[in-house]
Amino acid sequence: MTYFHTMNCCLTTFGPFGVLYYGTGLWEYSGALGLCLFAGMYYTVTQIIKLLLLVTIIPSGETTSISQELFRNCVNLADAVGMHLMLQSRRSVGFEPNTRLLGVGLGWAAADAIFQHMIAFLVGATGAEFEWTFIQRAISSNINMIAHLVFTVLVFIYGRKRLYEKYTYPVLAIGLLHLVGMPTIQSVFFTSPSAGGAEGGAVNPWSSGVAGWRFLMLQFVLVNIAAGYCWYVYGSRTAAADKDR
Repeated sequence: MTYFHTMNCCLTTFGPFGVLYYGTGLWEYSGALGLCLFAGMYYTVTQIIKLLLLVTIIPSGETTSISQELFRNCVNLADAVGMHLMLQSRRSVGFEPNTRLLGVGLGWAAADAIFQHMIAFLVGATGAEFEWTFIQRAISSNINMIAHLVFTVLVFIYGRKRLYEKYTYPVLAIGLLHLVGMPTIQSVFFTSPSAGGAEGGAVNPWSSGVAGWRFLMLQFVLVNIAAGYCWYVYGSRTAAADKDR
């Protein structure tokens, strides 16, 4: 039962990446796998830089307030820089836009899922007791996969202000919500004290209580709204370009 629970969590978390990679036909393009792996490398380097910034710039404290969390989560803006550099790299510019966005977004999201959940599943999900927190992690990973794909399109659109001039500010607002707003909302309103919270003031972002599931529902709704808007913006501009031809 323990291994079945672990396998179930891993398949629920990482299975959709394989489905998306093969289901969209991305595997048929030469160099697509390398593009995904390269995006994962960019993600890894970006997270290392973020950790260094958190350690050197952000003051640590036991108390948590909205202003402190906003200031701390502003470090996530480095993700936008890393994503932009990845989209402009020689490795990705050789692909057509659709393949490029899908490959970069999928690789970025897969790397995030591995670093966020893999060790937790291998260590925690193999315990004797069943815990809903790992199911919650798996569901959150699927939502984050869509969020990272949307974020990839947002950075792509914002990097081409001349083509998407009238959509610049809505795109910027959605990007800030993804990078700064949602992590702050989760940290301030949807966290519960961890086992060591009484001593160190730590919080557990994967709460198995009602608050944790409410945050997943909120995240699911907002991500789908953002995905629909990005699809409209990107699709309308692509249709206009095809019409001009």
